[in-house]
Amino acid sequence: MYAPFEFLRDKDGRALNFGHTTTVVPFDWDADGDLDLVWGVRFKGVFISINDGFVI
Repeated sequence: MYAPFEFLRDKDGRALNFGHTTTVVPFDWDADGDLDLVWGVRFKGVFISINDGFVI
């Protein structure tokens, strides 16, 4: 049995939910050694979530 899904959240607790038909790729966009998220969203474009090193 699988656990229920959870949205990824930013450091302020807001859900990272760009919409339907979303593809996410982890990539070190700012070349700082940690993975950022590059989002491709159908009919909306491409977005980047920079990983600022926040850890829970």
